Amino acid sequence: MMKRIMEFIQHTMQSFNKSMDQYGEARIVFYESMSALSEQKIISSNKAYTKKHGAAL
Repeated sequence: MMKRIMEFIQHTMQSFNKSMDQYGEARIVFYESMSALSEQKIISSNKAYTKKHGAAL
């Protein structure tokens, strides 16, 4: 009985660790895409400002 409980705990921990790895990877990908988006936003707003005011930031 004790062995089965230990196996269950081990399996649960492995599943948890695997899902945490996947969560971590998803979070990294999300942040990378967000920073790329905000970078584009900054560049395009700089271009718009430059057009309007005739001065590069």
